[in-house]
Amino acid sequence: MKCRAMVMLLGMFLTSNVLANCSTENLSSLDRFLSKKGFSKFCYQKLSSQHAIVNVSINGKQSHFVLDSGASVSVVNNDELIKFRLIPTSQIDNAQATGLGGNVNAQSFNVDSLKIQNFKTNTTHIFAMDLSHVVNALNSISTVPIAGVIGQDILVAHEAIIDIASNTLYLKP
Repeated sequence: MKCRAMVMLLGMFLTSNVLANCSTENLSSLDRFLSKKGFSKFCYQKLSSQHAIVNVSINGKQSHFVLDSGASVSVVNNDELIKFRLIPTSQIDNAQATGLGGNVNAQSFNVDSLKIQNFKTNTTHIFAMDLSHVVNALNSISTVPIAGVIGQDILVAHEAIIDIASNTLYLKP
């Protein structure tokens, strides 16, 4: 019911400028409404493949991640572990993840801080696995290197709203 109400509200606030580009300078009525509800607004880059790319900082190190509402957890590519200074955790068991490529092992790592642009998430861990097939495919069409995926664990925790028409992400603390 809450989701249906939000979709209806989004529909009410979207105007004839449906295909507008994201702007942090000119606030729409939707931006103002969500701001009053405690959401922060972020613009994201859209690749020609329609993948949404956001700037992410893990433990103070910058990179780019794909927003993936179909991923249950956020994942960093194994090749990026040293860059982000990630330390394996024993609090969360390693897991087997299932995706288009079948089952793969994922290991959990502690995170001191994870920010999407300047928004500090409440994330304390992230999974790592071999994402080379995804990263290589996206890097062939991206102007920035892709290091991982932001999944449902972060999106749900921060009540994410993704406005695909305007390349906008809204997050709530």
